[in-house]
Amino acid sequence: MLLSEEWGALASVSASKHLPVDGTSCFNDMKFYTFEPVSFVPFEPKLIDLNLLSVKQKEFLNRFNVKARNTVGIELQKQGRERGLRWLLSRTEHIPVNDCRNHSPGGIEPCHFMILCLVASLVFW
Repeated sequence: MLLSEEWGALASVSASKHLPVDGTSCFNDMKFYTFEPVSFVPFEPKLIDLNLLSVKQKEFLNRFNVKARNTVGIELQKQGRERGLRWLLSRTEHIPVNDCRNHSPGGIEPCHFMILCLVASLVFW
């Protein structure tokens, strides 16, 4: 059975999924089947606003990108398709999960502000 997953924050190709026979997870003492990707077409990073994604969504994308590299990338390498491999690698780069730049729309980044405060407290102590 094939299912399609539509993810509002990702305006790209849907990742088709299938139900593995033994894949289950639990939530609130209820058992659920887990999904596994069928196609490994990477999401277009230019269409993804990382500021809108949760940590869980970024982790999902990183896991998906690793699977795409490990399945499609290895096959492209075996076939000597260097151009296709470079394209795949450029579309499946690691997404920073806890990047401080995701929290500040402008001005000084929060992590830089904390470092500045720490340095200032040490200088004026």
